[in-house]
Amino acid sequence: YKRQNVHLEIRQDINLYSDKRRFYQVVLNLLSNAVKYTEEGSINVHVYEDKDNGMLILKVSDTGIGIREEDRQKLFEPFERLESQLKIKSGGTGLGLYLTRKIVEGLLKGSIEVESELGVGSSFTVKLPNLLESYPANI
Repeated sequence: YKRQNVHLEIRQDINLYSDKRRFYQVVLNLLSNAVKYTEEGSINVHVYEDKDNGMLILKVSDTGIGIREEDRQKLFEPFERLESQLKIKSGGTGLGLYLTRKIVEGLLKGSIEVESELGVGSSFTVKLPNLLESYPANI
């Protein structure tokens, strides 16, 4: 049993012309990690549009276990699972963030960034163009 509060702040006037299935996978992966690594606390999802730059911004933040600074560069590597007390309890292959980055950067032509502090929480920010001109064939 986890004690989590989930807060959603999603603008209703957003237009995103992209690959719906792959965008859904990105959201699902980020939310899944936030839930997995937050035993007690809050998870915040903020979606808005940067109209000046034609970008959609998705930010998923949590008050979970956080990530050490020296481990952040490993986050997006395949089969990488960082050491934590939750590692044993929480299953996974270590492919979620690797695939998320591949989808965001390779297929959706966006970017993904992480900010985190050990013991305080993590925040993942995805920036995607509002209009994806074409869909590449594969990752």
